Amino acid sequence: MREIHAATWAFAGLLALCGAQPSPAEEGWISNSYSGPLTDSHLTELARWINDVCRPGEMGHIVGFSYQTGPKAPLNLHVFCLRGGDGKLGKVKILRHAFAGDYDFKTKHLGGQQTASIIGFELAAAPSDAQAGTVLIVVKD
Repeated sequence: MREIHAATWAFAGLLALCGAQPSPAEEGWISNSYSGPLTDSHLTELARWINDVCRPGEMGHIVGFSYQTGPKAPLNLHVFCLRGGDGKLGKVKILRHAFAGDYDFKTKHLGGQQTASIIGFELAAAPSDAQAGTVLIVVKD
């Protein structure tokens, strides 16, 4: 009888330990990918995914990677987000701003924002002496 009682307590302790650990579905890096012409509705959906699914704790928990085979080619955008935060970052939005030359886009559009995360660049037809396109930036809403 003591063996069964001890086994029950051991099993209950194991369950308690398992319950105290975050499940892999609740935290860790998750990703969202997109390929094709990028529209404002795609950016709105991506911001919704960051806000509602990922809920990162800080701006550094949002990382992006983008590539194109050439100017005006379809954009391949991959966004990684550290899920499982308490959402203390708050709501974010994604801005799109033009740049020309040596990626010399202006930051005045950030307003009072102290941090931002650049998640990608979308190249447009490049003049002969400089690149031009759009930078994709995540900022607090």
